Amino acid sequence: MKQNILGVTLLAGLALGSGGCRRAPMSPTDTYTVAVTNSYLQSALGEFDKSLEVFQMAGPGQCPGHFDLQPGQIETIRRCRLLLRFDFQSGLDEKLGGSSKAAPLIVGIKVDSGLCVPASYLEVCRQASEALVSAGILEPDVSRDRMATIEQRLTATTAEIDRALSEHGLIGRPVLCSRHQQAFCDHLGLKVAGAFTSSDVTSPVEIDQAIQVALGEQVKIIIANEPEGRRLADRLATRLDAEVVVFANFPTLAGQETPFDDMLRENVRRLLLAGGQR
Repeated sequence: MKQNILGVTLLAGLALGSGGCRRAPMSPTDTYTVAVTNSYLQSALGEFDKSLEVFQMAGPGQCPGHFDLQPGQIETIRRCRLLLRFDFQSGLDEKLGGSSKAAPLIVGIKVDSGLCVPASYLEVCRQASEALVSAGILEPDVSRDRMATIEQRLTATTAEIDRALSEHGLIGRPVLCSRHQQAFCDHLGLKVAGAFTSSDVTSPVEIDQAIQVALGEQVKIIIANEPEGRRLADRLATRLDAEVVVFANFPTLAGQETPFDDMLRENVRRLLLAGGQR
């Protein structure tokens, strides 16, 4: 791979838009081919056709996984041919009219592991391509060819990241991490000493238990999940004299040719910086 992990710099924070994705407020005449609930699914669509007019529901400041539809969005979504959502977002269907003729084809995308794990993204791409074919937007032969290309690229990106982590001595490094990033930490070869949930649902007893485990494992890196925020991670880091690394799991789309891969590189760049300080 020509790209260097340390040389990749992405926009700070979680930017959910792209140059080809327009957001509310919208004119009643706005038309889109596909609606998606977040940038992760839009990234998968872009693997097959970057020219698609895509409406992304989650706007600035909204959680990409959980959000409420705005009144002006419903009619825009109903005019789309296809809606991609995660399987746990089925509550949207009733708001859009269920299976009525006015509603788009609705496809729930299932993710069995962490969003940052390349195998998860590949599976999401497969499901997205099948949905595009079912909606008459993508030809089956194009879908097959693109899936092979995506798999080859993800294999190369994974090898690139593995080399970087190995060269910096981070394989097997103990960490505490958000449960939403645990699968990705395992994938990276980090030693997950313990996992925590967001500060809103974690009890003081659970926090103390995590700290005791981390002290025993000499944890000096805490992995937070960007959509959850870093408040609990910062508290743990203060108690442990550790560094906090915030991993994103929803790609930035603006100006990115391969948003998912670039998100992984940026996550790893942050990890390498923290690892170099310890």
